Amino acid sequence: MNLILHSCCAPCVLTVISQLPGDCSITAHFFNPNIHPYKEFEKRLLSVRKLVEEDGIPARLEAEYLPEKFFEKINGKETNRCEACYFLRLSRSAEFAKQAGADAFTTTLLCSPYQDLDLIRQIGDAAGQRYGVPFYFRDFRPGFRKGHDEARERQLYLQPYCGCVFSEKERYYKPGK
Repeated sequence: MNLILHSCCAPCVLTVISQLPGDCSITAHFFNPNIHPYKEFEKRLLSVRKLVEEDGIPARLEAEYLPEKFFEKINGKETNRCEACYFLRLSRSAEFAKQAGADAFTTTLLCSPYQDLDLIRQIGDAAGQRYGVPFYFRDFRPGFRKGHDEARERQLYLQPYCGCVFSEKERYYKPGK
């Protein structure tokens, strides 16, 4: 199976590829306009680039920093921002999968214990239907720690939050402290 793998970060790419069937060939797709600020975006992009180069993984790395696409998509939906964010990124990966003639597409978001897998599946299925490419759903969370441990060993960047400015705020800002 030829699979496009929406890739949010190097540790999660490692997590997913270690659990894919042996007959699966992947192309990593980095498209993450949600990541903020720019220095964080750059760290994640460079880490994914290092991984795909070291491991010989084909990739399409969308390196332009486009936070306005994220803010435009979530404007007025900040309380449901994850849904809008998933839609933005998975739609782009589904579109790329169609252009590339891939058999299916999936996302590294499915390995995170912090993401809503049911919502990701719904949005992935909808994006797949829209572009005529099936969404490959699998719960990759069992390998989350192992993938992150391997990333540490390989000195790949491990991020401290999901990526958007709101998750950064939730992670660090503690009112009254």
